[in-house]
Amino acid sequence: MNLSTQSKEHTQATWVQVLDTYMGNFYRWFLMALMMTIMFCSVLIIALRWVDVHITFLEPLVRHLVFLMAFVGGAEATRKGVHIGIDVVSKYFESTRNEQILILIKRYISMISIVALILLCKSAIDFYFVEKEFGGEGFLGLHSSTLVLIIPFGFFLIGIQFVIELLKTFSPSKNQRS
Repeated sequence: MNLSTQSKEHTQATWVQVLDTYMGNFYRWFLMALMMTIMFCSVLIIALRWVDVHITFLEPLVRHLVFLMAFVGGAEATRKGVHIGIDVVSKYFESTRNEQILILIKRYISMISIVALILLCKSAIDFYFVEKEFGGEGFLGLHSSTLVLIIPFGFFLIGIQFVIELLKTFSPSKNQRS
């Protein structure tokens, strides 16, 4: 391997690692903001019930924020490598210390997951258009189709993370996260 190829691979690995770190920070801060908002709104709902006051949009808002939080949490789980995968096969090859097979399995899982998420994202977008045509007004005057945009957004986030995980398998660094 010549010096220019080695430098190019190192730059690519650095770029992927920087992107992965940036996305991890984004997920953590977004999850923290969502959690704080959910907690604040939930406590407010309970406190206002004591004085017989109801803010009608708070409960649907909390439900949608929890839904969004599940998708962002799924993207963070994918980044950390604790998503649902073929763990039995991966664990076997980790114990045999066969790095090449393990990398191929990670690539295969990432590629299959990317294809599945593209299909899920397409279905979610189709659902958005059906909801746009037949849905009604949600909370705060928003159309219900606007609220279901959480679904394709969530699948897109998880899909982006699987693309990053796939790119990480091509990085020359030996200390890749599982």
